[in-house]
Formats: sequence, structure tokens, C-alpha cells
Amino acid sequence: MPDGIKTAITFVSDNFSRKILGWSVSEKHGADNVKAALYMAIQTIQKFHPEHICATLVADGGSENHAVSIEELITSTPHPEITKVIALKDIAFSNSLIEAVNKIMKRYIRHDLPQSFKELLNCIIRCIEDYIIFRPHYALNGLTPIEAYTQKLPDMDFSEQTRQAKAMRLELNRKSTCPKC
Repeated sequence: MPDGIKTAITFVSDNFSRKILGWSVSEKHGADNVKAALYMAIQTIQKFHPEHICATLVADGGSENHAVSIEELITSTPHPEITKVIALKDIAFSNSLIEAVNKIMKRYIRHDLPQSFKELLNCIIRCIEDYIIFRPHYALNGLTPIEAYTQKLPDMDFSEQTRQAKAMRLELNRKSTCPKC
């Protein structure tokens, strides 16, 4: 910040919808910031998807993600049950999706140039609102993250269409005047 104050911003997002589920801004870098963002994310999941029984938290190797207070929050949350994995260690995937969110948020902040902690906090609130509510994402086929997060998934059962197509194909074949080979 221009006044010499350093800030730490933490985001927790849904990897499918890209929706920011939780966030925290603090003048201190550490587990308390991560815990606040994770707690908000848990509340968001419970609000929008109360039927979810489990979630996977992909974290990087930073010590702030593995503090006792984080482990206590995870183990004390019965719904959804959270499994924490470390990117590129426990799983073959990186945490590049949340890093992309960080990059986008930095662009917003550089555009607004907040001059104080309070301005930064207000900037983050506006940025998150724009990012999840108004900004369509190519990777989401033009949906915004909130639309992708709250919409029911399309019905992927095509058995009726397949049955109808087969019946139509058989009927067309029966009517065909093609001589036998």
C-alpha cells in the first residue's frame, strides 16, 4: 500500500465454476487470514449446496495453509466433510486455477489503486462482485461464476433421444428401396 502497510489477500474458489467462495484481507499474512477465507467458503457451500456431503480443498505448500487452526476448522466441519490435499504433492494437479483468480484480482487492484486498507477492502468487494456476477467466462461457455455455481447441471441422460433416433433409423431402413446386396 502507498502508506507502507503490507496486506495479505486470501481467496478460496470453486475449481469448476471459478466462483470465489470465500476471501479475507488482512494486514498480517498467516493462518488466521486463510481460516477466515475458508470459513466463509464453508458457509457459502452450505448456503448454495446444502446437499454436498464432501469437498476437496486443494492447497499449496505454504505454512499458512497447514497450521493447527486450519486443521481444526477442517476436522470440526462435519458438513461438508473436507479433505485437504497439497497441489503437486498429494495430487498431480497444480493450484493454477486459484492462481489465475489471484492474477485477475491483482489487475483489478492495479486499476483502482486503493490508497488505504479501507479502500483496498472496498475495492476487493467490488472486484469480487464484478468477477463472479457480471463477468462471463469463456471456460464456462459464457456463464458467470455465480451462474455456473448455482445452476443445476444439465440432464445428461440422452437415453430417450437415443431410443427415438434408433426407432426412426429402423423405420427409414424398412422403407428403403435399396436392393439386397
